Amino acid sequence: MVNALIVIVLCIIATLYVLLMWALWVGLGRVLAQPKPAEPPADAGISVVVVFRNEVHNLPALLGALRAQTLPQHRWEALFIDDGSTDGGPAMVEAAGDGVALLRLPPRGKKPALAEGLARTRFGTVALCDADCIPPPTWLAELLRWSHGVALLQGAVLVQPTGHWAAPLDALDYASLQAAAAGAFGLGRPIMAASANLTVGPAAVPSAHHLRPDIDTGDDVFILHRAKRMGLSMRCSLSPLMAMRTRFDGGVRQRLARRMRWASKATAYTDADSVVVALLVALFNLSIALAVPASACGLLPVGTAPALWAAKLLADTPLMLRYLRATGQRNLLPYYLPLQILYPFYTTAEAVGALIRSKKRKMKRGSNGIFINFGAWKG
Repeated sequence: MVNALIVIVLCIIATLYVLLMWALWVGLGRVLAQPKPAEPPADAGISVVVVFRNEVHNLPALLGALRAQTLPQHRWEALFIDDGSTDGGPAMVEAAGDGVALLRLPPRGKKPALAEGLARTRFGTVALCDADCIPPPTWLAELLRWSHGVALLQGAVLVQPTGHWAAPLDALDYASLQAAAAGAFGLGRPIMAASANLTVGPAAVPSAHHLRPDIDTGDDVFILHRAKRMGLSMRCSLSPLMAMRTRFDGGVRQRLARRMRWASKATAYTDADSVVVALLVALFNLSIALAVPASACGLLPVGTAPALWAAKLLADTPLMLRYLRATGQRNLLPYYLPLQILYPFYTTAEAVGALIRSKKRKMKRGSNGIFINFGAWKG
């Protein structure tokens, strides 16, 4: 009797997950079907804000990409915020030339530095990116076009699968997050953003308080959720003319630590859509991870875990194929099945690690509050 109830609960969770992913597939289709906006006013300008610390190896590529922008230089500026670098990065920025300015700050963390930079921009429209990003020459011109008339614009972020044997899996994993995020935008219920290619208008520019400086990650998501609460207009575009390229360095441990850091911010979510999605996806992946040993021990029918994996493939594949095709990342498809097999165990370990990390952070601050971790989520 107990086993039958467990199987029924698992079937309900799997069904809800499939319906969620199919809804995101519909939303992604809406994003891809958007008509290209008209040209913005000829005098429209845009500011770029980059917070960095000890990025001397990454800055040359970004600075070179900014110098190659097709948007006339008098219509943009780039403000680099040095958050206490000890290498030659600040000097490199100072020598970059027209349109690029440097603001040096003591090391206080990315969020206070970002808030300081946002308060000093010349143009009302502000594009955010990271020091390890490389935009195409048409990036700023296309951002101005797509951000005209909206308070927040999310562009595509493409992770380059180079540098480590796990890099292709990492790139595909990140692509799955981006696919789900784009689909949520298309449904009119955005839940996640990426500051590597995020543009905000004057109404969506946050203060330091809105960025949640008590949490060491998630500035992009908190900007999005604030704009959503305010009822501001938002848009996502996967236009290749403004797709940002980046890469993730490090080995398996560094990659897992990065995902745990991302997941830890989910404990501070107050957006209902984000909480529901995070819970559902975490529960479904946990169900698969636990069904394997439970079936092996005879606690569940032998076919439970394969059936759940089949449901995951049925749910994820249409969304991923549409996204990878739209963003020119079909080279990642050979890694799709291996990632599908590994992901439930990977994300469960990540969620547990994020919970431990978040609790340590709470204890360090002396908080006695109740802490709930929703884990990472993915489409």
